[in-house]
Amino acid sequence: MSKLKDFSNRVNESLYSDDKTLHMIMSCHVTGDKKKQIETALLAMEKNMPYWNALANEAAQKNNLPRLESYDCLGNKQERIHIPLETRLLRHRVVESGIFDSNSEFEKFTKVYLLSQIGESSVCCPLAYTDSVLCLLRAKGSEYLKNKYLDQLKSSELPLSASHFIIEPSSGSDYGAIDGVAKTKNHEEYQIFAEKWFCSSPEELFLVAARIEGADPGTKGLSLFLVPHMIPSATKGQDYVTNSFTIKRLKNKLGNQSLPTAEINLEGSKGYLVGYPSEGYANLIDYVINCTRIHWTAHAIGFYRRAFIEARNYAQQRIVFKKNIIKFPLIAERMIDILSQLASQQNMFCYLLDHIDEYGWMPRDEGVYMWRRFLINILKYRSTLKLTDSIKTAMLVFGANSICKDFSILSRLLGDSLALETIQETHDALCMQIMREMHKFDLIGRLNQEIEGLISSWPDDILVSSKKVFIHNFDVGNKVFTTKNLYDPHWAQTHALRFVNHFSVLMEIGHLVKTGSKLNCANILILASHLTHKYLSDRFSGFVSPTIEHLTDFCQDLIREEPIDIDMK
Repeated sequence: MSKLKDFSNRVNESLYSDDKTLHMIMSCHVTGDKKKQIETALLAMEKNMPYWNALANEAAQKNNLPRLESYDCLGNKQERIHIPLETRLLRHRVVESGIFDSNSEFEKFTKVYLLSQIGESSVCCPLAYTDSVLCLLRAKGSEYLKNKYLDQLKSSELPLSASHFIIEPSSGSDYGAIDGVAKTKNHEEYQIFAEKWFCSSPEELFLVAARIEGADPGTKGLSLFLVPHMIPSATKGQDYVTNSFTIKRLKNKLGNQSLPTAEINLEGSKGYLVGYPSEGYANLIDYVINCTRIHWTAHAIGFYRRAFIEARNYAQQRIVFKKNIIKFPLIAERMIDILSQLASQQNMFCYLLDHIDEYGWMPRDEGVYMWRRFLINILKYRSTLKLTDSIKTAMLVFGANSICKDFSILSRLLGDSLALETIQETHDALCMQIMREMHKFDLIGRLNQEIEGLISSWPDDILVSSKKVFIHNFDVGNKVFTTKNLYDPHWAQTHALRFVNHFSVLMEIGHLVKTGSKLNCANILILASHLTHKYLSDRFSGFVSPTIEHLTDFCQDLIREEPIDIDMK
C-alpha cells in the first residue's frame, strides 16, 4: 500500500476461517463429532458476519442512538426505548441463525465469541441477559413461567428481550444492600417497589432482585422475580398497559452507546417469584451472574481478536520508508503482545467450556463447583484486565487514523472495553470475591495442585529456560502466599490483586505450554515463552527474550499465524 487510498479492509469476511490460533487451541480441547459440529456452526455463522458488521456500524451512528419514548402517539404511557431498525434487524437475524440452538456450551459460547467481534453491544449484552434468564428459568422456574416465557425468550420475533434490574443506587456490587421490596399478592405474584440504577436494554421481560416484606437483611433475604413490561389492562379500551414503572432517564455513557441503559423506578410492578424466596441470591450467582460473566469473557476475547486482526491487516499493507511497518521491530512486538494475550485467554476460555460440558452447569461435587466459580471469576477479570490497553496498542499501529471512527472499528471497541472492565464487578471487586470464597474450600491447595500438575506435564526438553523462570516464580510465590498470610483478613484484602494475578499468570502460561506440547505446536509454545519473559522475568528480560530477538524473522510467521518449524528448547 504505497498510497493510503489503496488500503483494503475485508477482515470481517473470514473471522473464523482466519482465526488459526483458535483452530490450533480448539483442536486440543474438542475432537471428533463435537469438533465437526462446532466448526460447521461457526463457518455457517461466519457467512453472516459482513452483513451483521454493516448493520452494527450503522446502529452505532449518532443519529441512530437509543432515545426514550415515555408516551405513544395518543398520549398513553408506554415507557419504551426506541432503538434503530438496524439493531432490531440484527437481533432478529442473530436469534434466527440459531444462537440458542447449540449442541454444547462450548459451541454456544464460541458463537458468542465470534459474534462479539462485530462490536455491537446492543446485541451482545441483551444476548447475555436473555441467555442467563433462560438458564435460570430452565433450572428454577415454575411450570407456569416455563410455559409462558421460555419459547418467547428464544423467539426471533421478540429477539433478545430480557434484561436485568439488579443494581440499586446504594448497592452496587453489594447485593446484600438491595432495598427493593416485594409485597405479596398471592402465592406467586408480587407487587415490586424498587429504584434500579443500571437497567440495560429494557425490552419485554425484566429479572428483578428484591426483598419480600419481612425477609431477612443481607443476601439471605433476596428473592428473584420476573416482571413483564406489559400486563393485561384491568379496564376497557386497552388490551395491555405498562406494568407500573417509570424510566427516569437514559445514562450518558462513555462506551456501549448503542446499548440503552436506564434508571428505572418500579412502582408496584406485577412480578412472578422465581424459585424459593430463600434461594434468590444463590440462584442469582449460580445461573445469572455466572452465565453473564462467561458472556463478558467471550466478548472481551472477541475484542482482543478483532483488535489484533485489524492492526495486523493495516500493518501488512502500510508502507513507510519503503518498508511494510509490520517489519519494524516495535510494531511486530506490539502485535505479538496482543496475540500472546489473546492466545492465553482463548486457551483458558476453552478450558472453562470443557469443564462446563464435562460436569454440567451445576456440578454436584462442591470442590468441582467452587473450582468452576473460581475459573469464571478469574476469566472475567483477566480477560478484561489488559483489554483496554491492548486495543489502544492496536490503535497506535494505525497512527492518527485510529481516532477516526469511520476508519476502523477500534475506537468503538475502546469505549466498549472500558464498560466490560466495570460490568458485573470491577477488577478489585472480583479479586475480593475470590479471596472471600478462598476459605469455602481449599483454594490455595487446589491452585498449588494445579500448578504442580502443569510443571510435571511440561516436557524437560521444551522451553528449558522458560520452565526454570516459571518454577522459580512458583516457589517464590509459595513463600509469600502462605496459609498464615491468606487467613489474615487485612493481608488478604491488601494483596488480593497480587494473589490472583500471580496464580492467573502461572495458569495461563502453564496451560498454554500444555496445549502447545500436546499439539507439538511451536506457535503456541513461542507465545507461552513470550508471556513468561514478559511477566515472570525482571524488567531487563526483554533484552534476552527469544521472541524479541527474532521479531524480523520467524516471528513474522508467528504474527501471520503460519506454522513455524524450529527447535523449541
